[in-house]
Amino acid sequence: AFVGGKLRNYRSLARRMARERPEIAPAPIAHISDCIRRLPEVEDLATLRGLEGEGSHAYFIVLRQALKPGMGFEKRTRRPPKDPVNALLSLGYTLLTNNLVTACEIVGLDPYDGFFHSDKYGRPALALDLVEEFRGVVVDSVVMNVVNRGMVKAEDFEPGSAEGVYLKPKALKEFFRQYGARLNTEVFHPLAGRRLSYQK
Repeated sequence: AFVGGKLRNYRSLARRMARERPEIAPAPIAHISDCIRRLPEVEDLATLRGLEGEGSHAYFIVLRQALKPGMGFEKRTRRPPKDPVNALLSLGYTLLTNNLVTACEIVGLDPYDGFFHSDKYGRPALALDLVEEFRGVVVDSVVMNVVNRGMVKAEDFEPGSAEGVYLKPKALKEFFRQYGARLNTEVFHPLAGRRLSYQK
């Protein structure tokens, strides 16, 4: 369910990007759909993780084409993020994970007892499981917004340790502002039957 939610949201976002940019090739989006189709056949966690990786790889191909050039984004890199877009993605995913740790604790769930992510000491596995479905609709949407609208530019980053790059303070504040605005965006929730913010 975690992976299915993630890939379906990735496909929706990729289709929206392709509508806005007709030059985006349809093959990666078709590959995401194929991964979704194969999900019910999966019988073990290793295969599920492989399918999730395939779908994510295809999605990042589309995301790269949808972003304004000049930010050096070729593929997903982390620990450390090696270009501005990866730095924004990593920052956003960290913020989202912290939000979901809090959400788990509020409703009485143990954020460290997960299903999809392996249990390791100090790793909030359940929060990381829950992050999957919200990566695209919250964080990636914010990253696309700040990059394509020029709110954050390549010169807003500085080199850090171990070949990573980091946001300068002024741009960091802008990213926080846009991230907060995204969490407060309301969407129709089919199970609740009403509009709810992503935060809710």
